[in-house]
Amino acid sequence: MSRVAFFTWCVVTALVSLRARGETVCYPELDCFSTEGGFVDRLPAEPATINTQFLLFTRNSPYDEQYLRHVTLRESHFNSSKDTKFLVHGYMDDRTEEWLVMATDAILDRDDVNVVVVDWGGGAMEMDYPQVAANARVVGAELARFISFLIEDLGVSSRSIHIIGHSLGAHIAGYAGQRLAKSGSKIGRITALDPAEPGFQGTPRHVRLDPSDAVFVDAIHTDGEFSGFGMSEPVGHLDFYPNGGRDQPGCSDNLFNSIWAHGLYHGGKNFVTCNHKRAHRLFVESVRSACPWRGYPCSGRDAFRRGDCLSCGATGCYKMGYDAVEKTPPSGTELVKLYLTTEGQEPYCHRNEYRVEIILSMKGDVFCAYGRPLAANQAHTIHIGDC
Repeated sequence: MSRVAFFTWCVVTALVSLRARGETVCYPELDCFSTEGGFVDRLPAEPATINTQFLLFTRNSPYDEQYLRHVTLRESHFNSSKDTKFLVHGYMDDRTEEWLVMATDAILDRDDVNVVVVDWGGGAMEMDYPQVAANARVVGAELARFISFLIEDLGVSSRSIHIIGHSLGAHIAGYAGQRLAKSGSKIGRITALDPAEPGFQGTPRHVRLDPSDAVFVDAIHTDGEFSGFGMSEPVGHLDFYPNGGRDQPGCSDNLFNSIWAHGLYHGGKNFVTCNHKRAHRLFVESVRSACPWRGYPCSGRDAFRRGDCLSCGATGCYKMGYDAVEKTPPSGTELVKLYLTTEGQEPYCHRNEYRVEIILSMKGDVFCAYGRPLAANQAHTIHIGDC
């Protein structure tokens, strides 16, 4: 299914649905949810249908997850004195999604922390996107309730909580953070990996992730073009736009080649979601890599591509990814847009950005060779008029 077809299908589904409009549903111990106020025009499914589960991984049990419930937490490997990273998947995914496994392994290899995978596959694994987007609100409420238990009953510091969400998972992180902030327990950090666009772009702040949902909110945008799956609108204190936030290098493969390499289902899915998934690939690499992932402040994609922003200036440069928290913007500063380029395949990070300007006094072409140290150089002809 192409992107345009996907969005057309979502619109048609929303229009023909006979589900309740402008109504409210209440679930015990969570909250009441209304379709008014800018939310998608669906009521979320029952919590039992969504079946949100919390799976704990630690260095003591890196491959043997423990299902966490309030009554089992004290008997688990959860350590309340350590930082806790929550990983939240998005639409049409569940706990088996590859990036969750890769991120869990990378984080535990680097840091001795609690990693909790939030599996809401019961509410995410259906084609009806507007319904899944509505279900995300219940998951956010359940996540907030679970974190509240950690804080109030186990003495966990709210500042030690870091939620990492991809696509709809980013907004789930926002819903949880919003609730906790209102109760006086603002969490330390939210990292949004290409936060979902349909139903969220241009909406009020209470509908989507925004900087007030955590002490520090950072975002990586990789699929923000028209009909893309991700938001182009900034949502955090720092918003990174690798390769302009769209059209990621290495994602231009045609459908046939993708299916040939990965099989019908995975090949088709990779073709449609390559740009969208690049955000979590970049994040996982940032956990493992010492590369600086330097983001430059810039007004937009075109200005960065012209080479106008290859200076850190008064705003300063910031690291993208896992280590973004090492340097945060001054208090009160938010929605800082930062740009950088990456490679089209692993390793994605390169250490520096360069602007090369050549002024010729005569007509002709320039032939140059470039490449990485100790690697084969690549030859390229620059034709006059290309720039």
